[in-house]
Amino acid sequence: MASPSRFFLGSFFASSTLALVVACSANGDSVPVLEPQSDEAGTEPMPGAVLPGSTKPDAEAPVDAGKDASKDAGKDAAKDAAKDSAVDAGKPAPNPGAACPMLDELFTRQCGICGTQQALCLAKPDGTAGIVSDYSPCENELAGGCVPGTSENESCGNCGTRARTCTQYCAWSTGACTGEPMNSCTPTSEDYTGAGCPTAGTVRTRSCNATCSWSNFTATCEPLDFKLVVAGTPGDSVSAIYPLRATVVDKRLTGTCPTGSLSTTTNHPYVYVELVNPTDAPLTLSAWNTAAPNAGLVIDTLMTWYAGNTKPTDDATRKQCAKVVVDSCPTGLPCGDFKWAGVTAANAIKLPPFGSALLFFGSYYPAGGSSVAEGAVKLVVRTDSTP
Repeated sequence: MASPSRFFLGSFFASSTLALVVACSANGDSVPVLEPQSDEAGTEPMPGAVLPGSTKPDAEAPVDAGKDASKDAGKDAAKDAAKDSAVDAGKPAPNPGAACPMLDELFTRQCGICGTQQALCLAKPDGTAGIVSDYSPCENELAGGCVPGTSENESCGNCGTRARTCTQYCAWSTGACTGEPMNSCTPTSEDYTGAGCPTAGTVRTRSCNATCSWSNFTATCEPLDFKLVVAGTPGDSVSAIYPLRATVVDKRLTGTCPTGSLSTTTNHPYVYVELVNPTDAPLTLSAWNTAAPNAGLVIDTLMTWYAGNTKPTDDATRKQCAKVVVDSCPTGLPCGDFKWAGVTAANAIKLPPFGSALLFFGSYYPAGGSSVAEGAVKLVVRTDSTP
C-alpha cells in the first residue's frame, strides 16, 4: 500500500509563537495541530515569495543555522522513509477461512524460497459475506536460494565450522570460519621436503589426515613415491592433493608416445603417482587435475601415463608413455578450467588385476617464470568400467 501523502499549511507571524498545521490522518480526515515555534526561528516567507536583500554583510551570515537546518532535514527525511517503508510493507495476507469484505479481492503472500502464492475472497454459500480461499501452490521460488530464517552450521576451511543464516532475500549470510587446527592442512594432501637428506633426489614425506593435521615427516629419505589406491566400483572416484614444486623438475614432455618432444627448459615441476588396482578384475580409469581446496590456483598442466610402476629414468624412457601427452581438459571431465589436464576415452588408463600404472602430471610452464607453475594440485581418478 502506498504511503499517505502529507500536507502542511503554515501561517507565519512575526510576533506569534504558534503555527497551525493541517495534516491528513490515516482515515483521510484533516486534523489541525498547533505546534510551538521559536521566536528565534524568524518569519519564513510563503512559497514563491521573493526574499528581500540582506542588510548584513555576507561574512556575518549565521553558518550554524544552515547546518542545523540541514541536519533537521536529514533526520526528518530518515523518519519519513522509515514510515513509508512500514506503510509500503502492507498488511499481512489473511489466512484461508478468514472473513474478507470485498468479493474477488486477490491476496498474495510470500512462500518457500522467495516464491509467491495467491488466494481469492469468495462468497459464502449463503452469500452473506466473503471468505478467503485456500492459497495456490508456491510458485516462482528462487533457484539455489534458502528459506528465510533458516540457520545452520557448515564445514569450512580445514576442519573448521561457520554459522550461516538465510536472509529475507533467500540468500545465505555467512559468518567467519572458526575452529581450524593450528598449522592445518587439507585432508588427502601429500607433502615432501629435502631437508636433512644427504642424497640428492631423496626426500622426506608426510600426509594430511582426516582431522586436518600433518603427520610427522618420515625419518628416512627416499625417492619421491606417491601411491593412490583406486576405486573398484565403476562410477566411484578417489582423489588426493599433490605438490608441484621446483624441488622436483625435469624437461617438459609433449606429443604422441613414443615419439614425443622434450623441451630445452629443464625446470618444469612434476610428480608421478602410482595408481593401484585393489581388485581381481581389470579396470578402465579417467583422471584429471583440478584446483585444490583453499589453494585458489589454476596451473596449466600436462598429463600422461605409463604401464606398470617403473619410473622413467631418462629422456628415452620418458617418451615411452602409453598414449599421448594431454595438454588440456578433455570434453566431459569436470576439471573446472580448460588449463587443467586429464585423460579419458581413447587415452583412458588401463589397470590389470591387482596391477598398477604410473600417472604423470606436471606444469607446462617452468618454475620461476611469469606463469604459475608451482602449488598444490588435486588429482581425481574415476573408475569408469570393469569387464
